[in-house]
Amino acid sequence: MRFILTIVIVFLHFLVALANDNDKGANIRFNPTNASSNLFTNSIGMNFVLISPGTFLMGSPKEELGHDYTEEQHKVSITKGFYMQATEVTQGQWERVMGYNPSFFLNCGKDCPVESVSFKEVEDFIIKLNEIEKGHVYRLPTEAEWEYACRAGTTTPYNNGGTITDAVTFHNEDLERIAWYYANSKEGTHPVGLKEPNNWGLYDMHGNVWEWTQDWYSRYPFGYRTDQGGPPHGWSKVRRGGSWRESPFFCRSAYRSSSRPEVRAPDMGFRLVMEIPEPKAPERPALVTETKVEGPLCKAVEDIYFDLDSDKIRDDMRPILDRVVQMSKEDKTEVHISGHTCDLASDAYNMDLSKRRVNSVKNYLINKGVAAEKIYATYFGKSRPRVPNTDEEHRRLNRRVEIRLFVAEPSAR
Repeated sequence: MRFILTIVIVFLHFLVALANDNDKGANIRFNPTNASSNLFTNSIGMNFVLISPGTFLMGSPKEELGHDYTEEQHKVSITKGFYMQATEVTQGQWERVMGYNPSFFLNCGKDCPVESVSFKEVEDFIIKLNEIEKGHVYRLPTEAEWEYACRAGTTTPYNNGGTITDAVTFHNEDLERIAWYYANSKEGTHPVGLKEPNNWGLYDMHGNVWEWTQDWYSRYPFGYRTDQGGPPHGWSKVRRGGSWRESPFFCRSAYRSSSRPEVRAPDMGFRLVMEIPEPKAPERPALVTETKVEGPLCKAVEDIYFDLDSDKIRDDMRPILDRVVQMSKEDKTEVHISGHTCDLASDAYNMDLSKRRVNSVKNYLINKGVAAEKIYATYFGKSRPRVPNTDEEHRRLNRRVEIRLFVAEPSAR
């Protein structure tokens, strides 16, 4: 009897060990009921985790094994928070939105990542999802958003603090805990969320399938960047994260790859970002009631914004200037232009840029038919902010040309 009992115990231990070996991490399968209050789940069952703004080092140091020259390390600031999908888009989620399943690994199941989808097909999925989920805006992450979310505060090759010490082997113990890759994938995808998440609750950022990003591929820009994005045009789209068929080198947080937008492959999928809607800016009270003017009546105030370090009139500002032209046709209307350029560089630089911006606006109005003698121009430039930099709107106010139209007798010069 004791012998039979021993055999049974040994057999049970064998079954437990086999289950753990075949499905490492199954006990941490993503479960929305255990998630924090920073989780959002949409009507399709896609789970998103809130990613707060921050600054990080993008790319890899030269001494990192596997480092490529295209991974030049540089500082990037993400100024707007967003929701990142906790897992890759699954076959079930794709089928619910699109009505079909393009995946090569159909037998893997509905919880496995959808793959064999081109960039254009992903765009079609996003369009349909935005139609279904009215009130929310979904898109692919930028390359910078992807790496920022993947690293989750780490600077190591892998987001669990893991590193690479062997340039030859295809097996990596650190990567084993967080990714399906060449050494453990058995040449195929696996259900999402079975491996350990990163510090911010994101799964499978390494391995399983490559993930499309919205950026065209190019060399990184030089120096510190804010909300870094790719070029407006290109030949191939950036993909990140590595896949089930890749070695540890190609699954690093910093590794960059790209594919033509029309390419489909059984190791290429994606995850989405959901934008955080910007709060409605409070309506600015009509400055006609705020302006303390003896005699002349302030008829209108318009702000003309410029791109950083530029004095070129932006296309989106032209309709505002054209409206000013129409309003200034009255005989007794004066146009007062005041340039504000602050918080960029030295006082001299800001003053010069402010003057050039004012002249750009003045010349635009004159070319549109406003009499030069009706235009009064001043400009201001300082290295410090004139309006406190508490948010993006206040930063824009430090880099503008303000136009005021007064109804009055022509001023004596």
